Amino acid sequence: MTIPAPYLLYLGHSDDEIGLKTSRGLAAFRGADCVGEWRHSDCPFTLGLPQMNADTARAAGARTLVLGIANPGGRFPGWMIGDALAAIRAGLNVACGLHERLRDVPELVEAAKAAGVQLFDVRDAPAGLPVGNGRRRAGNRLLTVGTDCSVGKMYETLGLRDALRARGVNMDVPISIGIVLALATSVIETINHAEHAYFDAAIMLVAFLLAGRYLDQNMRRRTRAFAGNLAALKAETATKFISPTEISTVPAAAIRPGDIVLLRPGERCAVDGNVIEGRSEVDQSLITGETLPSMVAPGSAVFAGTLIRSGTLRVRASAASGGTLLDEISRLLDRALQARSRYLRLAERASRLYAPVVHATALLTMLGWLAYGASFHDSIVTAIAVLIIT
Repeated sequence: MTIPAPYLLYLGHSDDEIGLKTSRGLAAFRGADCVGEWRHSDCPFTLGLPQMNADTARAAGARTLVLGIANPGGRFPGWMIGDALAAIRAGLNVACGLHERLRDVPELVEAAKAAGVQLFDVRDAPAGLPVGNGRRRAGNRLLTVGTDCSVGKMYETLGLRDALRARGVNMDVPISIGIVLALATSVIETINHAEHAYFDAAIMLVAFLLAGRYLDQNMRRRTRAFAGNLAALKAETATKFISPTEISTVPAAAIRPGDIVLLRPGERCAVDGNVIEGRSEVDQSLITGETLPSMVAPGSAVFAGTLIRSGTLRVRASAASGGTLLDEISRLLDRALQARSRYLRLAERASRLYAPVVHATALLTMLGWLAYGASFHDSIVTAIAVLIIT
């Protein structure tokens, strides 16, 4: 099953943070394939992605709405079906992993057929996979290390996939190989009733991975939240003088440098500019960091996002429609979110040398022990220890 990307992640009206696990997982591990999140005003959670609905997401290039939330009983509430229908009409595929299947909701099936889009029930096993048929299967099965199976696999598979696509290695490759080898060796040792097993080494590496990814994602989440607060400070409209005595409310994007705008108490400024008439206290804490209101008068500069506290002002715009200081701050935050940190880039440059050296050292260790008469078992265990420690 191949679900077309990019994705719009659905939060809807959810009030259960744990139930967002699918959407949250996609945002964390496949963030480059996610264009935004769709949540309603009563949903208290966010993934830190741009807020969109079906139409805006489709215009942004999204191809699939992922209903990435879980609810008690695994059934579709009415509001989720309504939003899924809106997504289908906008031209989006719909993917879901609830126990109730999309194909069992007639209105969704009919709408998808009419719109020429697909419904993906990800709980459906691939054809030919003998699962859930009630028949006993021959062979022995071993239950082991649930932590690695539920958490580590995401880092191992994604890290190795990214390295293969880049035709190189990064810091995830030696760690992922170490986890897999430690786990495999421990399973074999357990089956053979050996004295030692190394499950703790695999868990330790997974814990290091989780700690690093948590810190990185936490930093990015805070930055996205700040960027969202900035977006909320942007005024959507402005009151423009179209003649010396006549004003008109226009979209902020329609303001050009040189236009004169009217700012009333309680409004946020939509432009950067200079006061030409009036006096007022303004809140410019977003720009200056000063929480106390400041007084502006003719000749004073004001910036987009500034809150007018008292008097009425006439301001001649010097920048608007994407050219304001607030827009520049937003662009810097966007670049910070998309860029990899300087230390991460340095680490990955070092890994291009480090990973091959580590792998070669482990291989030479195994060959050296074999050459000195050690058993294959002892040689491979020692080589894995070298790989993990380094």
